[in-house]
Amino acid sequence: MTLPLLALTLLTLSPPPPARPQDWTTIESDPGVFTSLVSKFGSSGVEFEELYALEDDMLPADAHGLIFLFKYSAAGQRDDDGKYRALTAEDVQVQAPSLFFAKQVVQNACATQAILSILLNVDKGGWSGAFETGAVLEDLKSFCGDFPADMKGEMIGMQETIREAHNSFTRQDPFVSDEKKVATDDDDVFHFIAYVPSGGKVYELDGLKPGPVVLGDVPGGDNSGKGWMRVARERIQDRIERYAQTEIKFNLMAVVEDKRVKIQKAMELDPGDVSLVEALEREEAKRAGWETENARRQHNYIPFVIELVRQLAEKGKLRGVMKKGEEKVKAKKEAGGGGAAGGGKRA
Repeated sequence: MTLPLLALTLLTLSPPPPARPQDWTTIESDPGVFTSLVSKFGSSGVEFEELYALEDDMLPADAHGLIFLFKYSAAGQRDDDGKYRALTAEDVQVQAPSLFFAKQVVQNACATQAILSILLNVDKGGWSGAFETGAVLEDLKSFCGDFPADMKGEMIGMQETIREAHNSFTRQDPFVSDEKKVATDDDDVFHFIAYVPSGGKVYELDGLKPGPVVLGDVPGGDNSGKGWMRVARERIQDRIERYAQTEIKFNLMAVVEDKRVKIQKAMELDPGDVSLVEALEREEAKRAGWETENARRQHNYIPFVIELVRQLAEKGKLRGVMKKGEEKVKAKKEAGGGGAAGGGKRA
């Protein structure tokens, strides 16, 4: 008996090669992924929290930055440029000399650039926990100094530790092409941008713009409260409403303090509080879940799948398994359950 075409095709595949040194790959917008990514940069005392609504009672009180993922379109970007003017390099030198802003010059690096836009601008004075930027990011910021925004973007792309950490979350793909695919108008292209308070102002930091965008003043000048997020919220809602008729794929995450650190500090004052012990256990369980999910994301299942197909074919069971699978798909379609799962949280 000859193997079905599908089996023959899989058996000729090799595990995908690692990304080339100059390549950056797409990664998933997920709090577990981003928290682990930041730790790989060498930063500590921080985690990411997914937000599902923008009402006041849903906003975390200890957020030091927001990361928004949306579907990018060139037309939308042009309209946006007319409404929200980006600061020029000269404006930045005068109005926000300490603000770190880098243009995105490396394809697929927008997730990491959005994270860096927050970590390198964070107000440590408003941080109740033990936040550490880490030597890698501190050295990057110090080296870039007064570089123009495009050169800062180049430096990010050349930083090996950051690139390797980013690419460690690459999903395994058996069909790897050496050709770089250029997005067309029919492709779904997603983009990450950051919102951060700095120097009494609220900024939108988008690496595809020529400079930072000032959204308004921080109410009361307090970066540690919800006031600055209310300013950013207006801008985010404007973006969502612009695509509301045709697009539902948005994702918003807050950069917050490591909840375990805050709980541990509270436990030092009241070690007998059972609720604090339980809260810490929940946080540790959440971290363990993130580690498991990240391991699954990074694991290469392709050799296992190839071997499974080979074994089924050798034992004459492959055709039967395939037939059962086809019957399940057909039954699901007839029941109105559809046959596809969507994503849209990668960029």
